[in-house]
Amino acid sequence: MAIELPDGLLDAVAEQLAPRIAERLVDQLVTPEPEWLTFDELVQFTRLPAGNLRKLVANGEIPKHGGKTHVFYREEINTWLLGYSRRQRNSGLRSVG
Repeated sequence: MAIELPDGLLDAVAEQLAPRIAERLVDQLVTPEPEWLTFDELVQFTRLPAGNLRKLVANGEIPKHGGKTHVFYREEINTWLLGYSRRQRNSGLRSVG
């Protein structure tokens, strides 16, 4: 399905959107995502249920650092998530436990 719009309308939309897009890009550059995540940030980042994540951390399946309070390195979590999603697809499982 294609929508054809007059050039004048496209220019007007572009003029309105360009500053907003630029502002969002600058915000992303100014406030980069943290390299280290707390458990609560891990839950938000992965969008997995906290209970499932606790089990995975306790079983040593998710890479963690620190002592009593764990922190998680974003790059390691990204790598783990890629493997986790592949395992979920291959096994047909929907949840951990």
